[in-house]
Amino acid sequence: MNLTLGYTNMKKKLVLLLLTPLLLTSCSKNSVSFEQLKAHIDNIADSGEHPYYRVNGSLDFNGRVTEIGEEDGLFDRNPNGISYVANSRYYEGFYNAFTTDSDVEDESQVVIFAMASRSYWLRAPLRIHKDNFSVMLKDENGNDTDVENPTCAHHYLDYLICAWLDASGSVNPSKNKPYYEVLPDGGFAIGGKGVRTKVTIDNYPYYLNYAKHPELGEWDEYEPLPCYKSVVDGRFDIRFEYDAQGWLKSETLQTVDYNYRDEIDSQVALKSVYTYKFSD
Repeated sequence: MNLTLGYTNMKKKLVLLLLTPLLLTSCSKNSVSFEQLKAHIDNIADSGEHPYYRVNGSLDFNGRVTEIGEEDGLFDRNPNGISYVANSRYYEGFYNAFTTDSDVEDESQVVIFAMASRSYWLRAPLRIHKDNFSVMLKDENGNDTDVENPTCAHHYLDYLICAWLDASGSVNPSKNKPYYEVLPDGGFAIGGKGVRTKVTIDNYPYYLNYAKHPELGEWDEYEPLPCYKSVVDGRFDIRFEYDAQGWLKSETLQTVDYNYRDEIDSQVALKSVYTYKFSD
């Protein structure tokens, strides 16, 4: 199947130039509280759609610039039950108690399923709606507790932005908190400005593709996570933008004071942009 979504092969320098103007700052006029954002997302229903999509973007990491290749960034294959399918179009995934994606033992409590479609670099939820944004764990009687389900979208993004808080002996910096925005086009954004966190960069230096990279070997169904990944501990600006229907538009992260002209292994900048095709 051929799918064209306006993908453009950009030169490495141009890609990095595109990264730097997006300073990832929260625009105060769009800022809202968590409660206001939740009320906004409560109007977004799960449409049950499973679009094909394309990812375009780049990563400056370890002194090397990596672009998302044309084949690696095209997600047009169909899922196959509970077996992993590389480059599959959007799907909710399936419960797998063996994966580190799910800390909830009861399958009925999982709202962001293990193996679900995620963002290319940071594994942020690809779709957010009222049923998976902020969900409380249930008690034995089926009533909501005051503990947020660790597999829901908000809990995952909050952890991604503020993960350093779980480090041994860490102290909560005043900046280590997410910000929320409702955008003029009806979309929304979640991010952090100058946060100290640990992020796992997946698909580095390339997305799993057996045809192109047979040296990766077979996928382990009991640990179905990308095998090329790096954990980075630093201070970042980070931002995820979603459209009015709750589909991820872009993920962006960069080291504070990042400069694309510098060749410094310790600095990181990444961006991925998403386009969708909803017809079969």
